[in-house]
Amino acid sequence: MTPTRVVIGIGNPFRGDDGIGPALIAELAELALPDSVLRVSTGDPFDLIAAWAGADHVVVVDAAHTGQVPPGTIHHWERRQAAQVARTQVGSHGLGLPDAIAISDALGLTPAELVILAVEIGDVRFGTTLSPEVARALLELGTQFAGRAPSADGASARR
Repeated sequence: MTPTRVVIGIGNPFRGDDGIGPALIAELAELALPDSVLRVSTGDPFDLIAAWAGADHVVVVDAAHTGQVPPGTIHHWERRQAAQVARTQVGSHGLGLPDAIAISDALGLTPAELVILAVEIGDVRFGTTLSPEVARALLELGTQFAGRAPSADGASARR
């Protein structure tokens, strides 16, 4: 049976705030969320497609650097916004989430419900420690997932 929800954390845990995705997956693993599969990804498009193929609901957590809001802000983008926004503002990867969405769309593998939670980052120096602002966002995301689902209002959960 295919899980109803897949949560994918993208990032490099050895580059400071870029490790937000894997850090959240580690936190969620301790919660043993029912009907959920947790995955860590480097952001490779084909890895992402393989992770979400067949799932009903997918939540992708990644680092973002828009330069428009303070570190720790949580952006919440629905599927219809995800590819357009992600192409210009999310991640630090050469090929990544926007490419995965485009390829997945072309192959008919994009989940019906795809949500991107992108945390505005500040520090990506080498190291495994999140900045205080991003650590607070991690706590907030963990609390949201413990309650079952991220905010559905489409707005940033944190400003």
